[in-house]
Amino acid sequence: MSGITVTIDDREVIDFLARMSGRAADMTRPMREIGGLVRSAALESFVAQSAPDGQKWPVLSPATLIARARRVTGGKHRKKSGGLNARASRIVASGKALLDTGVLRGSIAVHDVTATTVTVGTNLIYAAIHQFGGKAGRGRKVSIPARPFLPGNPLPEALRGDILAAIRRHLLAA
Repeated sequence: MSGITVTIDDREVIDFLARMSGRAADMTRPMREIGGLVRSAALESFVAQSAPDGQKWPVLSPATLIARARRVTGGKHRKKSGGLNARASRIVASGKALLDTGVLRGSIAVHDVTATTVTVGTNLIYAAIHQFGGKAGRGRKVSIPARPFLPGNPLPEALRGDILAAIRRHLLAA
């Protein structure tokens, strides 16, 4: 009886899988890239005045706008006729939330990149009240609405796609 022998030389496949396994063991490079993607999404929230998922932030209250005008103009926010002066009017008209000084936006950074994790955030104590909303001020009488600037769970679809692409590029570079 004649037989057929099939020999499979899978060294190439085994070598490829070994290289990919090695790349998967140290994901520091894609974690750093992912941190940059998440930070960029957070920074874009300030420009778009919306959460990373696209939900618009609540507009600033009139009291907040007037307080901002007073602070920026040193209390000289009114014209003699009783209305707002030109500088205060521009401040009130811009009405951009979370961009009063730019400190919060500027504090968002990528921290603690490891082979398996990355942390993106801010060390400013008041960031949480803006991200999640809540009561603030003396006696906790002021309600601050949530204006999320950091992506939450679930991640926005576009950001998720970018993250998966970064991981894919890293693994397939093997």
